[in-house]
Amino acid sequence: GLDANVRYQWEAGEIGMFTAGVAASWTREYEITDINGNRFDGAGKRNIGTTIGRSLPQWKVNYSLGWLKDRHSAFALVRFID
Repeated sequence: GLDANVRYQWEAGEIGMFTAGVAASWTREYEITDINGNRFDGAGKRNIGTTIGRSLPQWKVNYSLGWLKDRHSAFALVRFID
């Protein structure tokens, strides 16, 4: 798999300070072996109806935007899971 985290911060004068970020995780393969010895890739599968492997999305991404001015702040987060 691959993990990446990017963050950018900038000052916007009287408006305040902003921070934008993206944190992503990609799972290439999640090898599962069932009780009969059969192997399969469980990445991106929901594994509904089975107890041999946990649900593992192939992509997990968090997008964020923050604002700060004096004693005031706001933060928003959007999560993408596939």
